Amino acid sequence: MHTVPLAARRMIYGRLVVHGMHLVLWALDTLIAHTGQFSIKSIKTRFHSPVFEGETIVLDHQKDGDKHIIFLLSNQKLKAKIDVITSAPLPTTKPLRQESPTVTCQALTAESILDAKGCFPICHNKETSQRLFPKLTDCLDQNQLASLSALSQLVGMHCPGLNSIFSSFEATAGAAEDNNAHYELTRFDERFTFAQIAFSFPNLSGSLQAFLRPDQVQQPSCRDLAKLVKNREFSHLHALVVGGSRGIGEVTAKLLAAGGADVHLTYSRGKKDAEQVCQEISATGGKCSSFRYDALDADSTPVNFDGEWSPNAIFYYPTPPIFQGNSDSFSPDLFKQFNDFYVNGFLTLLERLPEQDMTILYPSSVAVDEIPQDMGEYASAKAAGETMCAFLSATKKHLTIHCPRLPRLHTDQTVSLSPVKNNAPVEIMLPLLRTHFNSQ
Repeated sequence: MHTVPLAARRMIYGRLVVHGMHLVLWALDTLIAHTGQFSIKSIKTRFHSPVFEGETIVLDHQKDGDKHIIFLLSNQKLKAKIDVITSAPLPTTKPLRQESPTVTCQALTAESILDAKGCFPICHNKETSQRLFPKLTDCLDQNQLASLSALSQLVGMHCPGLNSIFSSFEATAGAAEDNNAHYELTRFDERFTFAQIAFSFPNLSGSLQAFLRPDQVQQPSCRDLAKLVKNREFSHLHALVVGGSRGIGEVTAKLLAAGGADVHLTYSRGKKDAEQVCQEISATGGKCSSFRYDALDADSTPVNFDGEWSPNAIFYYPTPPIFQGNSDSFSPDLFKQFNDFYVNGFLTLLERLPEQDMTILYPSSVAVDEIPQDMGEYASAKAAGETMCAFLSATKKHLTIHCPRLPRLHTDQTVSLSPVKNNAPVEIMLPLLRTHFNSQ
């Protein structure tokens, strides 16, 4: 989620997320220019929403004596709040290890986390620390700096481990008996997979809150979907599935191939995912091939059909992460991003396809009706797409375009920490395919 872009796109936020503790240390480093030596008397931090790679962060600082309140914002949206009280430097304990030993990353589940308890050595590589946070390294008690850094290791490597999301923490000055990080689960709410963990580190002790992150969504296999599809009911289709490497596109490609369609699916970044979908389809007797196509940069990845194969059915699924908006403001830049996918990208694709009879599935969303508070830009772009499709249907007689408003479906895009109702994609998509693309 933090380091591998292709893996991150299949997880809850859909893109690379900056480590929460990196933000905390960056914020403290940004503020501390001329304070001199100090230590943390207490610190409290809540991560309100993720910060993504490439995102611009504004730091708002309020100070009253030794009390500091730090707000981290992006496009006026609160990302994190840090409350810290500083004090005189603490007595130095024995030196910390420079190099961290090899650690096996835990991947605790809702069952195994109940017994979570342990310790690991706190380490501090001053050279690396100096490079990343030079002012903080010079000014802050080194054991506390190492302990703050180690909170990220505790959450991401030990408890909950690999499948985790850091939510908040609070701590006060207070040393562990040794230079190890001691931790123990004190509460777990299975409804929200919410964990509270007590910790005692060198010169810093307190508690933190984290969530077990939902697993990546696995769509049904070709063999299971083939049981639902009639033999050759889609055999008349040369289907181009744009964005078919995962999610709704993956399910669509598998259903069509199971019904005898000749499927070409595209991917933008997920080449391995697309190849796996094609291999699975081929292994069950279906026809499928894949190629790269970027809806935002079609000139670099042109669609060229040489006459041996051209589509008579288009399924258009390219999309950025959809949950990006604020509940109290409308972002023209975010609207443009969605519009580039849903309007400009679709028009560019049509320009590169042969002018022949085609039936197109262009999925819209119930968000157009509901307009969720944090999805105004997404809903507006989908509404614009519907209007575009109505115009094209009226002016391009060779195009038949269907724009069903789909409910929330269970995909990588819609996984949530809170219990929500997600419909199974196959239960929605198979009736649509039969209504609009069945030859009978």
